[in-house]
Amino acid sequence: GLLEALAYPEGGADAGDLELMRAFAQEWPEVIETLQSQGLMNLQVVDVRDQEDHARVEALLRRKMAADPALGGKTGISEQNIKALSGLMPSYCAEHPLDLCPSGKVLSPSGGTTSRQLEKAVKSFAPRSEIRMGAEVLDVVKDGERVVGVKVRDANSKAEYVVRAARGVVFASGGFSRNQAMLDEHLGSGVFGTCAAPTNTGDFAQICQRHGVPLSGMDRAWLKQVVLPFKFPARVGVFFLNGDSFFVVDRTGRRFACEKNFYQQRGMQMFRHPERRFVFYIFDERSREKYEGPIKSLGSPIPADGDGDDCLVHGKDVVELAAGLRAKLAELDPDFALADDFDAQLQGQLDRFNGFARAGKDPEFQRGDNVAEYCWHTPRGSDNTFPNKTMYPLEPTRLCALVMGLGTLDTKGGPRINRHGQVLGADGGAVAGLYGAGNCVRSSTNYSYPASGVTLSN
Repeated sequence: GLLEALAYPEGGADAGDLELMRAFAQEWPEVIETLQSQGLMNLQVVDVRDQEDHARVEALLRRKMAADPALGGKTGISEQNIKALSGLMPSYCAEHPLDLCPSGKVLSPSGGTTSRQLEKAVKSFAPRSEIRMGAEVLDVVKDGERVVGVKVRDANSKAEYVVRAARGVVFASGGFSRNQAMLDEHLGSGVFGTCAAPTNTGDFAQICQRHGVPLSGMDRAWLKQVVLPFKFPARVGVFFLNGDSFFVVDRTGRRFACEKNFYQQRGMQMFRHPERRFVFYIFDERSREKYEGPIKSLGSPIPADGDGDDCLVHGKDVVELAAGLRAKLAELDPDFALADDFDAQLQGQLDRFNGFARAGKDPEFQRGDNVAEYCWHTPRGSDNTFPNKTMYPLEPTRLCALVMGLGTLDTKGGPRINRHGQVLGADGGAVAGLYGAGNCVRSSTNYSYPASGVTLSN
């Protein structure tokens, strides 16, 4: 199905991953309905941002209906509801042929963030539930081969004690993005930052290794870009490149992909190419003024006013900008250099991009053609009267640049689980009493990122 095609476009998904994909596809509607009906979470569908987005989603729906006359029977899409569906945000993979109903599946929390709502939900079960802070789990406690509890250390007193479980122990302790040694071992030395919780240090993976439970998918992560030098928590990473008068180049001075690709795609374009250890976000003062700060533009790399002294490079022309980038690279990594003809290539790229922006078409990487990428872009700039809202010509005498490296939301490798969340041991069977969820276990998504919020899918 769709999840398999996204995770393994060349094939090769194993039985364990397919089992988890099927479980997610079959069970998520009931899970969401249960959470909402019991008042544990409040979610709402997300609307598109502009009227022009509405038209693009409708055109996509009609293309899918034309390609498959039976689509209405499969999905319920009809002339009676197509206008309403066209007003809803498309999923990241909306253009994929197997995404039969590409809009209306994107949900956002209402009345509090996802984490706050889940915290409130857990507390609602008190006194049967308790959130205990400053409690570091050191190991599992076993009775024979069954896990019956955990050994805990109090962060303040350093006292150690045992918490016993009546039915089972569930680890949801996150990945290992905050463990530099594990990152270097499994992902290489090119990861510069993360927005994962400071406690995501791979504890469960290490516990599993001590008990002979095999690990899998340790070289995989939920990826994004980060502005360098990395500065947590002021700059937690780049989700969307939401300006319009900007483009991204590598050390050659040329673009290498569509900048509106989603964050996992952009991360993979760097992860699989060591020569893109650093890439360069080229923009102008207009975009700096319009799209500064992470909240204002949903993850823009442009730092908020007053927070860019250590990362922003300025230039009155390409030559001055390139000189500033060379100086910045000398601070970050003296062994990484721009190509000898970077200045000339960047000037050519700037001239070409400005022409694309005026024409509204990007023949190099089709920026703005993908319906989902277009809709997830911020609302059209008030001064952008060009055909494609994702592009606007840069002012060549007021240039700016940022250096970006690779970062993670978190890693997504660890022990395998089955569809019931049971951790699988060396013999492939379930470890009695031991369960895992989230980023501390192997994800069935491989290197893909099928949808917003997918980090909750395990």
